[in-house]
Amino acid sequence: MSASLDLKPAIELDLKELADLLTRSFEKYFLPILFTPSTFASIVRLDGIDLNTSRVFLRDEEPVGCALLAHRGWTTRLAAMGVVPEARGSGVGRRAMEQLIAESRERRDKIMVLEVIEQNIVALKLYKSYGFEMERSLTGFRIDKPQGIADKNLEEVDIRQIARLLSNEAPENLPWQASAGTLAQMGRPNCGFRLGAAYAAISDPTKPQIAIRSLVVERGEQRKGHASRLLRALFTKFPEKTWAISIIWPEEIAPHFFESLGFRREELSQFQMKLVL
Repeated sequence: MSASLDLKPAIELDLKELADLLTRSFEKYFLPILFTPSTFASIVRLDGIDLNTSRVFLRDEEPVGCALLAHRGWTTRLAAMGVVPEARGSGVGRRAMEQLIAESRERRDKIMVLEVIEQNIVALKLYKSYGFEMERSLTGFRIDKPQGIADKNLEEVDIRQIARLLSNEAPENLPWQASAGTLAQMGRPNCGFRLGAAYAAISDPTKPQIAIRSLVVERGEQRKGHASRLLRALFTKFPEKTWAISIIWPEEIAPHFFESLGFRREELSQFQMKLVL
């Protein structure tokens, strides 16, 4: 007979307890992650995590996993779900998923979305069994110490300006972390730049690795070299860096653009999935 599984609000644990549980829940995962109270607090703020509706999984009163949820309008995102190694394969994930969906329906949500590592066959099978359907493939890119071309017209702009443009120009169903709503939450040390009709938001440029948070070109100006010139100007402004795009870039959007600049694809990829409730 399997032990009972209870779910309780994540808000009932403090930040350190949640960070430690998340770290344990992602041990031996495709992308092991070390969560600290500081990094976890940043994720909560940036991704709009609701700790009241997020859940900690309890088996015999011991935490064995957790799920982080975020909400925008009628849409809920399963931002993260993990189970500690010793509890995997025992049905914890399936029972938790069933309850999470039930609670989402009780809130009268219309849609639940998530991203899952494509190579994570177990998780992919779980989500499909509950009716999640694939919206698109997501990929990531990386390049080390690229050569650039300086441009005196490169200027810094407010990230909120880029978010407004992204909201107007990009598909409505961008991945949550790549969306205008998420981008608008970013402040320093992230920063935004413009060159001509192209705009880019990047992470802290003083660090050895810089993440390209967003890249968008004004309507009617795509495929005219604006984005390439902008990135090359940034490579020169911030030399000797590793530049990366997280695995949240939609496969169908300019599929060969980054590789044409010398970026290599990340080995892992993701599926963006949706469940109509």
